[in-house]
Amino acid sequence: MLHLTKQLFAWSHDSAYMDYYENAIYNHILGTQDPDTGNKTYFASTLQGHYKIYGTHDTAWWCCTGSGMENPGKYAEAIYFEDEQDLYVNLYIASQLDWASQGLSLKLETDFPYSEKVTLTITGGNASAHLRLRVPSWLQQPMTATVNGDTEHPYTQMEPGYLSIDRTWTTGDVITITLPMSLRQYTSRDDAHKVAFLYGPIVLAGALGNEGLPEDTIVDETALNPKTAPVPVIWTEQEDVREWIKVVDADTLTFELSKDVTSTGEAVKLIPFYDVHHEFYTVYWPFNDEGDALEKELNDITIDRVQADGQQDEIGHQLD
Repeated sequence: MLHLTKQLFAWSHDSAYMDYYENAIYNHILGTQDPDTGNKTYFASTLQGHYKIYGTHDTAWWCCTGSGMENPGKYAEAIYFEDEQDLYVNLYIASQLDWASQGLSLKLETDFPYSEKVTLTITGGNASAHLRLRVPSWLQQPMTATVNGDTEHPYTQMEPGYLSIDRTWTTGDVITITLPMSLRQYTSRDDAHKVAFLYGPIVLAGALGNEGLPEDTIVDETALNPKTAPVPVIWTEQEDVREWIKVVDADTLTFELSKDVTSTGEAVKLIPFYDVHHEFYTVYWPFNDEGDALEKELNDITIDRVQADGQQDEIGHQLD
């Protein structure tokens, strides 16, 4: 899909293609490698309460493992595109570029997505050129850019697309970009009672712990009923997610889903999906879902009956 997306962008410089590319990079590829072993996932499961299943060095080497090994190369492929005097900055990933056709060198510095700030410095050359800075579709406040610290004449744009800065660039010029990031809720296209949460472009997953996690996750993958952890239903009439999701650690993008809105009455830690490893997680949450609540109630009744029957059997044995 990223091969196709890059080709479509080459034909039509639509920022929507790069929104998709960014989404796939951060929320799929970045999280598909086991940081402990380097092994890759066959696919990134979004089954509620599931976990990531990685291949092994010698007993589980799937056809897609090869593609998984190639994936990290995608991080650098689409950061920049050139079209004569136009330079498109598509992804805000720390990098350097020698723009040979225009005789300019650039350095992009950022801690994105852990910071909203991006600095683009002209490190060499002198030429007239058009910088096209991507304005992401996930913005909820305008993106701003200043040149050489001129805050009195900032460039701003809210509408998705590209913010253009046309001028003669010289060595030492600095463009400072601010990409305001905030929490937001995504509602599934096919189910109004299924939601996910993002911070800027970053998908947040509920970290559900590793209690009961299978020791051999490869074998468990082939089971007809994969092991999952229970996922609480979210109950709230507050539309602003910031009322019930709070930041815990901004440096690591760690948040907390309030216990006041979960069916279990327990808070849940939220972290970037790409940071979840070796534990159960959920990306999608049941939201104000009467069906799930009814199912839980019926399950509780069934459990109570089973327990009651068991107690009766025990009493019977004692009487015998």
